[in-house]
Amino acid sequence: MDRGAIHDAGELDRGAIHYHCKLDRGAIYDAGESDRGAIHDVGELDRGAIHYHGNAVAKIQKMFVGVLAALVTTLGSVDPPQRLHETNHSATKLDFPMTASNLFLNVLKYFGTFILALLVLAQSAFRLATAFLLSMLLAQHLAFGSDSDAKVKHAVENALPVLERAGHQWIQERGCVSCHRVSFMIWSHNEATARGFHVNRDQVDQVTNWALTNMLAERQEFGGVDTISQMILGRDQGSNWRKKPSRHVKSSDPYETLMTILLERQNQDGSWPPEGQLPTPPEITTGWALLALDSLAGPDTAASEPIHSGTDLTDELAAQVLASRQRYPDCRNQALEYLKTVEPHPTHEGLLLQFLRSELNSQVRAEMLAKIMARQNPDGGWSNRYDVSASDAFATGQTIYALTISQEPIDPTAVERARTFLVDSQQPDGLWNVPPDRMRPGRSSPILLEVISYWGTAWATIGLLHTLPERFVDNPTSTEPAQDSYAQAIRPLLDRFCADCHAPEGKTVEFLWPKTTPAALELRNSFASVHQRVGDGTMPPPDSPQMSSNERQQIMEWIDQSFQLNHADLDRLSEYVVETFADSRGRIWFGTISEGVACYDGQNLTWLSSKDGLGGNTVVSIAEDAQGVLWFGTDGGVTKYDGQVWKTYSTSEGLPGTRCYVLADRQNNIWVGTERGVFRFADEQFSEFKIPAPDISERTWKVEFGKVWCLMQDRHDNIWIARDGWGASRFDGEQFTHFTTKDGLHSNIVSHIAEDLQGNIWFACLSTSNPRDSVRGGVNFFDGKSISKFDEAKGLSANDIYTIYATRSGDVWIGATGVGVYRYDGKQWTLFDKTDRPYWTRYFGLQSMVEDSQGTLWFGFSGGLFRFDGQGFRNIGRTELNPK
Repeated sequence: MDRGAIHDAGELDRGAIHYHCKLDRGAIYDAGESDRGAIHDVGELDRGAIHYHGNAVAKIQKMFVGVLAALVTTLGSVDPPQRLHETNHSATKLDFPMTASNLFLNVLKYFGTFILALLVLAQSAFRLATAFLLSMLLAQHLAFGSDSDAKVKHAVENALPVLERAGHQWIQERGCVSCHRVSFMIWSHNEATARGFHVNRDQVDQVTNWALTNMLAERQEFGGVDTISQMILGRDQGSNWRKKPSRHVKSSDPYETLMTILLERQNQDGSWPPEGQLPTPPEITTGWALLALDSLAGPDTAASEPIHSGTDLTDELAAQVLASRQRYPDCRNQALEYLKTVEPHPTHEGLLLQFLRSELNSQVRAEMLAKIMARQNPDGGWSNRYDVSASDAFATGQTIYALTISQEPIDPTAVERARTFLVDSQQPDGLWNVPPDRMRPGRSSPILLEVISYWGTAWATIGLLHTLPERFVDNPTSTEPAQDSYAQAIRPLLDRFCADCHAPEGKTVEFLWPKTTPAALELRNSFASVHQRVGDGTMPPPDSPQMSSNERQQIMEWIDQSFQLNHADLDRLSEYVVETFADSRGRIWFGTISEGVACYDGQNLTWLSSKDGLGGNTVVSIAEDAQGVLWFGTDGGVTKYDGQVWKTYSTSEGLPGTRCYVLADRQNNIWVGTERGVFRFADEQFSEFKIPAPDISERTWKVEFGKVWCLMQDRHDNIWIARDGWGASRFDGEQFTHFTTKDGLHSNIVSHIAEDLQGNIWFACLSTSNPRDSVRGGVNFFDGKSISKFDEAKGLSANDIYTIYATRSGDVWIGATGVGVYRYDGKQWTLFDKTDRPYWTRYFGLQSMVEDSQGTLWFGFSGGLFRFDGQGFRNIGRTELNPK
């Protein structure tokens, strides 16, 4: 996140709840409550140890069936080795031979003959007992699967911890549902649960709850179309989440809302936009979106089931579900028409998605299947690229998945060969390595290798699991729980006072919240802000219905209890401290989003806002000229303050644009950077300072092409300009010098420029907002001759870097988004990633930093104001700065 740009994509409307808890159109449903209460408790009986111990009798019965079939085989009446396997794996779609050559089956046949001979010739109790035990061992082997199944299970057991660790690490470091890690972790663990593997269901449920809550709350931020499709396809097939609300099993279904979001994101031409790591074409994303939507609604029955309200659904949710189902057939037809206009993507994934289209007739489907099977390599695997012959786990696992969910008869030998390839190619650590260039030509980097190997491991695991029998049964229908105190007392208040801002088009909002502690802690940050704004009267806004003091207290107490908030949780300077500045009098200034600016003189804290004379309450930059006059860059123009008089310069004074970044140079010139370029102050007016365009071969940007992110004057009086899409420019008073990716920058989106004690120039670069551009940010260093990159420290390459600051001691501090803050002493990097408010700083978006006259370092984060204590960052609240 960046000095004032945090909310460029989703700025607060009328002081409403911060977008982390934006409950839009019934978006947040009680994922932790709807199906994790009594319904889930019942469902757990089907998946845990109770289920397996309870089925011991059934397993013993299967053993004897196996023995009987084996004995019949040895008498020569039938020759059913494959039928035996089918009997004991009735839930499995594929009938796998014991081995490709059936040699082991023949051994079993002769072994059965030997047992029969012992039974017939037994002349003692000892021989009879021996024969019986041998028959039991044989039957047990048949009942629990072949050696091949055992190897598959072992491979899955090795892979699941890898997927879990990497998924949790992604959450901790990125706090993000996207990039296909969290969704794949949930998907693979749900498939494993359905097949009897030991899975920590509490953790899976908590991650699912967290992912759904964030995806639904931040509809445009968390998880693109690709991730949403995976969340739908990988939902827990053993729980009531898979059932529709009209089946009377729950009060709200988050997957129905995911369906609504998918339909909303469809392009006018019928396609869905790719939003994954690789530049995937729209036809691939469209294929997965169709598959996911079909799994929820079904192409032929999207609007056929009746929708009920009352005890099953709220009226608003019922209307939403009905509208989505009625809209789905038209959206589906649009997508199919779009797919007719484009050539199928020339990859194996594109072929599989064609094969899985439900509208294909049997002849076309058979032809597609023949193409798929013809592409199987001699080693049993498939390769994703047509021009690469080497098999990979991504394509092989994906193929097994596609074959097993289709309705076509599949050659079991081909699938067994694929299983063998996956088992043999798995690494000892449980991972499958998938080089990035197996997905797209010319794609290679350590980060992509890690990401795509994770995808390959997930697909291999899911594919292997689909060759094993399912062992769960449907959960029984649960009745609707009685209304709790929230529904009776709090919900009506939220509907009355909050729906104005958080329910577009006049719809009522489903104000539900995660009731499990881990999930609640994830939203502490947002609801602490809600508590604060409800308490100080800024929420709801004046043009909405107003609360009585008693109603206001009720809502604040509910927030405290539900999210376990205490005084420390509520005591912070501001949610976003986007600017920190030390003036010549020793005072520290803190610019915030929507709350104005605070001044700390060492003893007391003073707040200034638009009521006092500021041009706007979002203050993204502060500067001081030679006369000690302060200049504030706000969202409403530039405000000058001499200690007594305020004056704001805006469009009427020639200053267009918002988010003004101010620089007061040593020659007493005032420079301002806006979204419309650079402007210079003279004679009480601003005029545009034209900058020639550098040679840019490909236009990429973060927010708005040409936007100015930062202005800086170096020791040689050069003016440096950081721009969105144009790289960095240096003006020496006469001419410009441009620095772009051609000169070594990570990207042409430069967010910050700083000069260190030795006169070196540091650049912070951002990634593009369009994932198809594949432009990544990072840190660059210019020694006056050439530009270098810092790739060795985690998070300083292929990452968004917003803030760089050089201290008087010579250290350089850099904020690595999602990772932490680095200190560079000229020799090595030291990472600091600990704060006393981790639920506020989990994204580690460093907005600003300043060193005061005493050498104390102050940090403005997405989460509040913090001070460095030598080891980490300690929250500094309003109480500490203003004890009176």
